[in-house]
Amino acid sequence: GIQNSHPYLKGRIIQEYDVEPGDYSGRHGTFVAGIIVSTSPKVRIVDVHVFNDDGTATMSKILKGLDYIASHASRTYGPKVASFSWGIPPSYISFSLNNPDPVSMAVKNLIKKGIVVVAAAGNSDAMLSKGDNIHIPGALPDVICVAAVDSNGKAAYFTSMGPAVDGVQKPDIAAPGVSVYSTVPNGYSSGSGTSYATPFITAIVAQML
Repeated sequence: GIQNSHPYLKGRIIQEYDVEPGDYSGRHGTFVAGIIVSTSPKVRIVDVHVFNDDGTATMSKILKGLDYIASHASRTYGPKVASFSWGIPPSYISFSLNNPDPVSMAVKNLIKKGIVVVAAAGNSDAMLSKGDNIHIPGALPDVICVAAVDSNGKAAYFTSMGPAVDGVQKPDIAAPGVSVYSTVPNGYSSGSGTSYATPFITAIVAQML
Protein backbone atom coordinates (compact mmCIF):
# COMPACT_ATOMS: atom_id res chain seq x y z
CA GLY A 1 0.00 0.00 0.00
CA ILE A 2 1.08 3.56 -0.75
CA GLN A 3 0.23 6.85 0.91
CA ASN A 4 -1.04 8.50 -2.26
CA SER A 5 -1.57 11.82 -0.49
CA HIS A 6 2.18 12.22 0.07
CA PRO A 7 3.20 15.51 -1.62
CA TYR A 8 6.00 13.84 -3.59
CA LEU A 9 3.67 11.12 -4.90
CA LYS A 10 0.55 13.16 -5.60
CA GLY A 11 -0.73 12.53 -9.11
CA ARG A 12 1.61 9.57 -9.64
CA ILE A 13 -0.80 6.84 -8.47
CA ILE A 14 -3.32 6.24 -11.26
CA GLN A 15 -5.05 3.12 -9.90
CA GLU A 16 -5.51 1.57 -6.47
CA TYR A 17 -6.74 -1.88 -5.54
CA ASP A 18 -7.04 -3.00 -1.91
CA VAL A 19 -6.84 -6.76 -1.44
CA GLU A 20 -5.96 -6.04 2.21
CA PRO A 21 -8.43 -3.34 3.30
CA GLY A 22 -8.30 -1.39 6.51
CA ASP A 23 -6.04 1.06 8.29
CA TYR A 24 -2.52 0.68 6.91
CA SER A 25 0.46 2.99 7.32
CA GLY A 26 1.88 2.14 3.88
CA ARG A 27 5.51 2.66 4.88
CA HIS A 28 7.02 -0.09 2.73
CA GLY A 29 4.96 0.66 -0.37
CA THR A 30 5.41 4.41 0.02
CA PHE A 31 9.17 3.98 0.27
CA VAL A 32 9.27 1.83 -2.87
CA ALA A 33 7.03 4.23 -4.79
CA GLY A 34 9.27 7.18 -3.91
CA ILE A 35 12.29 5.41 -5.40
CA ILE A 36 10.43 4.63 -8.61
CA VAL A 37 9.20 8.20 -9.03
CA SER A 38 12.57 9.79 -8.23
CA THR A 39 14.34 7.48 -10.68
CA SER A 40 11.78 7.81 -13.49
CA PRO A 41 9.58 10.90 -12.96
CA LYS A 42 7.27 10.13 -15.90
CA VAL A 43 6.24 6.73 -14.55
CA ARG A 44 2.72 6.29 -13.22
CA ILE A 45 1.97 3.66 -10.59
CA VAL A 46 -0.79 1.10 -10.08
CA ASP A 47 -0.97 0.42 -6.34
CA VAL A 48 -2.06 -3.14 -5.52
CA HIS A 49 -2.23 -3.42 -1.72
CA VAL A 50 -1.80 -7.04 -0.62
CA PHE A 51 0.36 -7.05 2.52
CA ASN A 52 -0.66 -5.81 5.96
CA ASP A 53 1.34 -3.61 8.33
CA ASP A 54 3.48 -6.45 9.68
CA GLY A 55 4.56 -7.44 6.18
CA THR A 56 2.54 -10.63 5.88
CA ALA A 57 -0.15 -11.80 3.48
CA THR A 58 -2.04 -15.01 2.87
CA MET A 59 -1.39 -16.95 -0.32
CA SER A 60 -4.94 -16.27 -1.47
CA LYS A 61 -4.45 -12.51 -1.14
CA ILE A 62 -1.17 -12.61 -3.07
CA LEU A 63 -2.88 -14.57 -5.84
CA LYS A 64 -5.79 -12.15 -5.88
CA GLY A 65 -3.38 -9.23 -6.31
CA LEU A 66 -1.52 -11.00 -9.13
CA ASP A 67 -4.81 -11.77 -10.83
CA TYR A 68 -5.77 -8.09 -10.68
CA ILE A 69 -2.50 -7.12 -12.39
CA ALA A 70 -3.02 -9.76 -15.08
CA SER A 71 -6.60 -8.68 -15.74
CA HIS A 72 -5.49 -5.09 -16.39
CA ALA A 73 -2.46 -5.89 -18.56
CA SER A 74 -4.16 -5.17 -21.88
CA ARG A 75 -5.70 -1.86 -20.84
CA THR A 76 -4.33 1.43 -22.18
CA TYR A 77 -3.05 2.46 -18.77
CA GLY A 78 -2.51 -1.07 -17.51
CA PRO A 79 0.74 -2.13 -15.84
CA LYS A 80 3.73 -2.73 -18.13
CA VAL A 81 6.20 -3.55 -15.34
CA ALA A 82 5.46 -5.35 -12.07
CA SER A 83 7.72 -4.44 -9.14
CA PHE A 84 7.73 -7.05 -6.38
CA SER A 85 9.58 -6.03 -3.21
CA TRP A 86 8.47 -9.20 -1.48
CA GLY A 87 9.33 -12.86 -1.71
CA ILE A 88 8.71 -16.37 -0.44
CA PRO A 89 11.56 -18.84 0.34
CA PRO A 90 11.09 -21.76 -2.09
CA SER A 91 11.13 -24.40 0.66
CA TYR A 92 8.07 -22.78 2.25
CA ILE A 93 6.01 -23.73 -0.79
CA SER A 94 7.93 -26.85 -1.96
CA PHE A 95 8.92 -25.08 -5.17
CA SER A 96 11.07 -26.48 -7.96
CA LEU A 97 11.12 -25.75 -11.69
CA ASN A 98 9.31 -29.05 -12.23
CA ASN A 99 6.89 -28.42 -9.40
CA PRO A 100 5.73 -24.79 -9.70
CA ASP A 101 3.50 -23.35 -7.00
CA PRO A 102 0.38 -21.23 -7.62
CA VAL A 103 2.26 -17.94 -7.04
CA SER A 104 4.95 -18.86 -9.56
CA MET A 105 2.32 -19.88 -12.10
CA ALA A 106 0.48 -16.58 -11.60
CA VAL A 107 3.74 -14.63 -12.08
CA LYS A 108 4.49 -16.59 -15.26
CA ASN A 109 1.03 -15.61 -16.48
CA LEU A 110 1.97 -11.94 -16.08
CA ILE A 111 5.04 -12.51 -18.22
CA LYS A 112 2.95 -14.26 -20.88
CA LYS A 113 0.75 -11.17 -20.99
CA GLY A 114 3.79 -9.00 -21.76
CA ILE A 115 4.45 -7.61 -18.28
CA VAL A 116 8.10 -7.37 -17.26
CA VAL A 117 8.49 -8.70 -13.72
CA VAL A 118 11.21 -7.31 -11.43
CA ALA A 119 11.61 -8.90 -7.98
CA ALA A 120 13.79 -8.65 -4.90
CA ALA A 121 16.36 -11.38 -4.34
CA GLY A 122 15.69 -11.38 -0.59
CA ASN A 123 17.55 -10.36 2.56
CA SER A 124 18.51 -13.77 3.86
CA ASP A 125 21.96 -14.72 2.57
CA ALA A 126 23.23 -15.65 6.02
CA MET A 127 20.04 -17.32 7.19
CA LEU A 128 19.04 -19.80 4.50
CA SER A 129 20.92 -22.44 2.51
CA LYS A 130 22.03 -21.78 -1.04
CA GLY A 131 19.15 -22.45 -3.41
CA ASP A 132 16.58 -21.43 -0.83
CA ASN A 133 17.74 -17.88 -0.18
CA ILE A 134 16.68 -16.50 -3.58
CA HIS A 135 12.99 -15.98 -3.03
CA ILE A 136 10.01 -16.64 -5.25
CA PRO A 137 9.27 -14.92 -7.61
CA GLY A 138 12.87 -13.72 -8.05
CA ALA A 139 14.06 -17.33 -8.47
CA LEU A 140 12.03 -17.80 -11.66
CA PRO A 141 14.22 -17.80 -14.79
CA ASP A 142 12.23 -15.12 -16.63
CA VAL A 143 12.00 -12.71 -13.69
CA ILE A 144 14.61 -9.97 -13.24
CA CYS A 145 16.03 -10.72 -9.79
CA VAL A 146 17.64 -7.78 -7.95
CA ALA A 147 20.38 -7.89 -5.32
CA ALA A 148 21.47 -4.93 -3.18
CA VAL A 149 24.83 -3.14 -3.19
CA ASP A 150 26.25 -0.41 -0.98
CA SER A 151 27.60 3.00 -2.00
CA ASN A 152 30.91 1.39 -2.99
CA GLY A 153 29.22 -1.07 -5.32
CA LYS A 154 29.88 -4.02 -3.04
CA ALA A 155 27.25 -6.63 -2.27
CA ALA A 156 25.29 -5.73 0.86
CA TYR A 157 25.96 -8.11 3.74
CA PHE A 158 22.30 -9.12 3.84
CA THR A 159 21.56 -9.57 0.14
CA SER A 160 20.60 -13.07 -0.97
CA MET A 161 23.01 -14.65 -3.43
CA GLY A 162 22.52 -17.60 -5.73
CA PRO A 163 22.39 -19.97 -7.26
CA ALA A 164 18.64 -20.36 -6.89
CA VAL A 165 16.60 -23.55 -6.84
CA ASP A 166 17.66 -26.14 -9.45
CA GLY A 167 20.94 -24.28 -10.02
CA VAL A 168 19.42 -21.27 -11.78
CA GLN A 169 21.98 -18.45 -11.75
CA LYS A 170 20.57 -15.58 -9.71
CA PRO A 171 20.46 -12.69 -8.93
CA ASP A 172 20.48 -11.08 -12.38
CA ILE A 173 21.44 -7.52 -11.48
CA ALA A 174 22.14 -5.29 -8.48
CA ALA A 175 21.16 -1.76 -7.46
CA PRO A 176 21.64 0.53 -4.44
CA GLY A 177 20.02 -1.00 -1.38
CA VAL A 178 21.91 0.34 1.64
CA SER A 179 20.86 3.57 3.40
CA VAL A 180 18.54 4.55 0.57
CA TYR A 181 16.58 7.78 1.12
CA SER A 182 12.95 7.89 0.05
CA THR A 183 9.38 8.77 0.92
CA VAL A 184 7.55 7.43 3.97
CA PRO A 185 4.07 8.37 5.19
CA ASN A 186 4.06 12.10 5.99
CA GLY A 187 7.79 12.48 5.41
CA TYR A 188 11.09 10.99 4.32
CA SER A 189 13.51 8.46 5.77
CA SER A 190 16.26 6.00 4.88
CA GLY A 191 16.25 2.24 4.76
CA SER A 192 18.11 -0.80 3.49
CA GLY A 193 17.12 -4.01 1.74
CA THR A 194 16.70 -5.67 -1.63
CA SER A 195 13.14 -4.32 -1.45
CA TYR A 196 14.65 -0.88 -1.99
CA ALA A 197 17.11 -1.96 -4.68
CA THR A 198 14.31 -3.47 -6.76
CA PRO A 199 12.40 -0.23 -7.60
CA PHE A 200 15.55 1.34 -9.10
CA ILE A 201 15.60 -1.42 -11.71
CA THR A 202 11.82 -1.27 -12.13
CA ALA A 203 12.02 2.43 -12.94
CA ILE A 204 14.83 1.94 -15.45
CA VAL A 205 12.92 -0.85 -17.21
CA ALA A 206 9.82 1.38 -17.33
CA GLN A 207 11.84 4.10 -19.04
CA MET A 208 12.92 1.63 -21.70
CA LEU A 209 9.37 0.55 -22.63
